[in-house]
Amino acid sequence: MTIKDIAKRALSYFKDQNYIFTPNEYEEIFCKEAKKANVITKDCNKVAEYIKKLDSVDIVYQDAFSPKVNRELWTIEYFREIERLNPAIITTYSVATPVRYALHTLGYNLYTHPYDNIRKGTLASKQSLPFPSANFEEKLKRVEPFYFTCKI
Repeated sequence: MTIKDIAKRALSYFKDQNYIFTPNEYEEIFCKEAKKANVITKDCNKVAEYIKKLDSVDIVYQDAFSPKVNRELWTIEYFREIERLNPAIITTYSVATPVRYALHTLGYNLYTHPYDNIRKGTLASKQSLPFPSANFEEKLKRVEPFYFTCKI
């Protein structure tokens, strides 16, 4: 059995349950499927070790490909996994409504920076920051909120 076969089996597990999964949940099922097939992958051990190292994160710079290209790294479910690390700040270049909606839904205050010569972005924190508010509550009054989900 190849790694590709194992990945397909892991995805089928979630698809059969019509379940939207988080990266940690996928890793868990992938590793279980790999063990069933007697395939021990370095990745299963590396991911677990990496996550253990992330228990003391202060700032997360979310620099994934855009939400249109890499949806699974911009969902509420994904940001819940990041939130588990209890970062003081999440910062990203994205100003997309679905991204800000996900962060807002999780209770983050949304800010932007005041500099004209730098591309706009989003700063999210559960604490007050000395930056201009992104005024997301005003936008929610004008826009029907939605967010990206990871589809299998």
